[in-house]
Amino acid sequence: MLEERKVAPALKLGIVPEHFSTPIYQAAAPTGIFFQNGLNVEAINCPCGTGDMLQKLSAGELDAAIIVTEGFVSAKLKGDQNVLAMGTYVESPLCWAASTGKERDFESLEELPNPPTFGISRLGSGSHVMSYCLASKQGWDSETIAFQVLGDLAGLASGVKKSKADLFLWEKFTTKPLYDSGSLKYIGEIVAPWLSFIIVTHRNFLRKSDSLNTLKKFMNLINTQVASFVSQPDTSCQEVSRRFNYKPEDVASWWSGVKYPSNLHQIPLEKIEACASMLAPSSNATLPASLISWFLEEVAEVE
Repeated sequence: MLEERKVAPALKLGIVPEHFSTPIYQAAAPTGIFFQNGLNVEAINCPCGTGDMLQKLSAGELDAAIIVTEGFVSAKLKGDQNVLAMGTYVESPLCWAASTGKERDFESLEELPNPPTFGISRLGSGSHVMSYCLASKQGWDSETIAFQVLGDLAGLASGVKKSKADLFLWEKFTTKPLYDSGSLKYIGEIVAPWLSFIIVTHRNFLRKSDSLNTLKKFMNLINTQVASFVSQPDTSCQEVSRRFNYKPEDVASWWSGVKYPSNLHQIPLEKIEACASMLAPSSNATLPASLISWFLEEVAEVE
């Protein structure tokens, strides 16, 4: 009997395995909207986050990804000409919680050593880039803060408990179960003043036949799926709680503050410019006169 061949996906999509990604899991389910419309999308969990996904995009292991805005902007400021934004996934800002080990002596950001050592998932990740933003807010010298690459959330949690780092930054509601279990301690937070997640692709993928039509179809379908997710708050909150084993009250709190766009194709240019202006000094970069080359104009609607 001949072995059945697995059909190669038309699109390999990188996502963080977190509550924000629930509409993607729904769309990529065996009978989800991608299947219903003949688009073979493989949703690939990338628990190490944005820095990891950017590396995988460059290596051709991913065709598209949903990453934090500051990670994309940082990559562009450092000269990455190949990653391109094509839509907004979550337009509300992301709240980054600062965490340390439960047994560590720090009770607040003010009690940390100056400069502290940050645990980060990858260089260029959101946890890395946002460390500079927190340093600026706290008055720490960004030239002297240190970093330890610790991988995913489990690695970061282990690192602060073992004093490999003083703190790390991660999305607040993803981290909260570790506070509830007594594993970690919350010592502060920082809210990024720009949209949370954007959808990107890579020029490697754009060289493939029919890639642009694939991306357009993908964006249209995920736009429909997100609209369905947003329109059913009770059902959607139950799904998030079940899938990630979050407390219903935590999901309700997250839902009250999160905002998915009604049109995922739209990217507010002023938000990207604001992010770039804030991150340029720490990247030793000069802002270009125009950021329009950062976007896949055939798909994105840059406002």
